[in-house]
Amino acid sequence: MKLPLLGVSALVMLLTPVACAPSVAASNATAVPYVMLPGVVVDPQRCIAYMMNPNHGIDAVVVSSGALLWSTTAAARPLTLAGGRLVAQAEPDSAGVLKLVVLDTLHGGEVVVRTQMPLPEGVTALIDQVADKSFRPASRTAGQ
Repeated sequence: MKLPLLGVSALVMLLTPVACAPSVAASNATAVPYVMLPGVVVDPQRCIAYMMNPNHGIDAVVVSSGALLWSTTAAARPLTLAGGRLVAQAEPDSAGVLKLVVLDTLHGGEVVVRTQMPLPEGVTALIDQVADKSFRPASRTAGQ
């Protein structure tokens, strides 16, 4: 499953009532970011969705209008958001390694950290699902 097949306008229509409806906007000041679907992280405070794009990158999109704020190919799958930093999975170079990138969402998706973690033997950190394999990372903010 690749989310970009939905298209930005379809995804914006799905997200708008949830994340940025006028009746919800006032309560968004304390709302926490959440993963709406695999590959889509929503920031309800700023009404922005960070989503996978067809170029194996990430787009930051204004939920209410679908306007593109920025795009990057430094990472391919958004995982979680905390303190204006988007943690994302980058394309793997080889099996056995999970590449992570931290992007500054307030400065056009600028890369602030690149790191990698070893994975168990035989595990490949796939971005897209294939017929007989998938990789489903999960994340949480410390203290939650």
